[in-house]
Amino acid sequence: MNKMDVIQRVGLAISIGLIAFVLGQAVAFFELPSSKFMREAFYAIEAIQMGWEDFGVDDETQQRDTTPRVVTHDLAKMAAGLTLLIETGERTLQTASINLVTHDGEVRHTWTVPWEDIEAVGWPDTAGGGLPMSRQTVYPRSTHLYPNGDLLLVMHARGRTPFGVALAKLDINSKLIWTYNRWAHHDISVAEDGRIYTMSHELKTEGSPAIDALQTLDYDIMVKTPFIDDTIVVLSPEGQELASLSLVEALASSEFVPLLGVAPLDDQGDHLHANSIQVVTEALAGQIPFAKPGNVLISTRTLHALLLVDLEEETVTWVATGQWRYQHDANFLSNGNILMLDNIGDVTHTGGASRVVEYAPTSGEIVWEYHGTDEYPMNSRELGELQKLSNGNVLVSETLSGRLVEVTPDKDVVWEYFGREVMDAERISFERVPLQLTE
Repeated sequence: MNKMDVIQRVGLAISIGLIAFVLGQAVAFFELPSSKFMREAFYAIEAIQMGWEDFGVDDETQQRDTTPRVVTHDLAKMAAGLTLLIETGERTLQTASINLVTHDGEVRHTWTVPWEDIEAVGWPDTAGGGLPMSRQTVYPRSTHLYPNGDLLLVMHARGRTPFGVALAKLDINSKLIWTYNRWAHHDISVAEDGRIYTMSHELKTEGSPAIDALQTLDYDIMVKTPFIDDTIVVLSPEGQELASLSLVEALASSEFVPLLGVAPLDDQGDHLHANSIQVVTEALAGQIPFAKPGNVLISTRTLHALLLVDLEEETVTWVATGQWRYQHDANFLSNGNILMLDNIGDVTHTGGASRVVEYAPTSGEIVWEYHGTDEYPMNSRELGELQKLSNGNVLVSETLSGRLVEVTPDKDVVWEYFGREVMDAERISFERVPLQLTE
């Protein structure tokens, strides 16, 4: 075989590969008959790359029935109210739902994403790349319900960097009220005065203050540009930006700056991956000796750390790391402790890798934990949400398993919801349920 034959064959192989790639993208985007097979094959390859097979995801879990069903074990021990939940299915708007359901699974109300109206407003103009915004890539991530039925909604997108898309406010009839045109992601916290706290993330390049700070500190793993900079954002009740603070800059100006040195290398530049936010109220500050009203608690997944940020001083004032790994949804409780989902830090429990923990920051001890049951051990290797209920129970969203469970302080399961991928869930007390939805 001469040199020209080799070149021709290599060229032919590249051409075939390129055509196959383009056809595959078209099949997935337009959801042709073979798209489901291709999507599942892609997820399988991704799972192998991430090492997810180590966390107990078996064939039975992958092939489970996703038809919604409810099991009420003890109605008397349940916290009263309706449950607002996001089920994302295959993480598309076409398969997602936002429902308010009763304890027996009856859908009391549904919100839909007004795609055309949101798209008409436009998407953030900051740098980013990946799959185009569409109903096949965008999905709802988290919500906040107002007493009048208005809904705050954070949206994410598959196959994009950054993956956060937008924050929108809808009315009870799903009509768009406003959008916040920045890459909002993960979580929302609404203060007593109505201000909205969320997070955005943007790709930063040379010349930005965050990059300059990292280069000055000589953190080699972080200075590869572009990289994703998480930003704490404060909005007015009308969705106007009032303040923003780079999380990297807040860490860089604090005594906890060495924490940046343990950030893992991420090919997409997502070195911190902030995934929850909570504003500290006056009442909470009275229970937390190191916090003051207006501080925000941030969970950073890849640092395995919790950060308390002073927005006025623009710095991190407190940090906690511990025996948790890749944690999600960290929130102060009324007693000053912190409840969080420890996604893969449960190395002692034989059933699963995940657990719910209540952490006492003043003593550094874990004072309560829940591993699931023998039948359903917790295996939420990513994502997941928690809520401490008014009667002391905890509502746990195991996102990937599609299971929502209410458990007592004695770890008795009193209620279960089985369905599709449960991205977010919150028990809404009857006092907070819109009046027209209680009838």
